[in-house]
Amino acid sequence: MDQQEKKAAPLQQKVAEKVDVVEVVRDCGVEPPEVNTIQGGEVAWSGGEHAVKVWFPDHGIFDENPFEIPAGQTKKMTVLHDAPTGAHAYTVFCEGARKFPNAHPIMVIDEGP
Repeated sequence: MDQQEKKAAPLQQKVAEKVDVVEVVRDCGVEPPEVNTIQGGEVAWSGGEHAVKVWFPDHGIFDENPFEIPAGQTKKMTVLHDAPTGAHAYTVFCEGARKFPNAHPIMVIDEGP
């Protein structure tokens, strides 16, 4: 295995095995407030008791933006392989509660394989 293959192997394993889950909890809070992923990684949002709309002001992160999660369901999204790296604030709107969370959550995207 050459040096480049050794470097790529842990990242490929991370993409294949890790799915970060973001939960929208009571009173429209987001847990965890910061999620870390990589280009090509998967992130799942769980709507909990509310139907939820998620919007990223930065473009090119997901194929679908904004996207909706029905109450009580989870939606997996794959970060685009050429998504911009760095920290990306996003907005969550809880339909049932008709409110936004008090703070904007952040998703940090690192370079993928």
